[in-house]
Amino acid sequence: MTVVYLSRSRNGQFRSCRAEGHSGYASSGSDIVCAAVTVLLRTTLQVLSESFGSAVKTDITSRGNLAFRVDDFAGGKSCRLIYAADFLRSGLTALQNEYPDCVTMREQIED
Repeated sequence: MTVVYLSRSRNGQFRSCRAEGHSGYASSGSDIVCAAVTVLLRTTLQVLSESFGSAVKTDITSRGNLAFRVDDFAGGKSCRLIYAADFLRSGLTALQNEYPDCVTMREQIED
């Protein structure tokens, strides 16, 4: 199972995301559920990297795991952080609902 941890601020801004594991829907390389999770996460990471540059920290040290966070929450781009969190939450919730044995999303609210 793929477990995705999404952390947001009280006002809805993206803080961090971490995904672990393989969904188990199909073999590695043929798994549509893992592919869908990967597309959601990597697209969000790309947009945040383009918007916040070096404030985005990533960890891809092991295959099947991806983690990223935004360290600098100041500035005039808070709407991007809110949208990023909403985008991930919506997409991951849809996958979790359609493939409950393959994907779980856990959301945390931080100060």
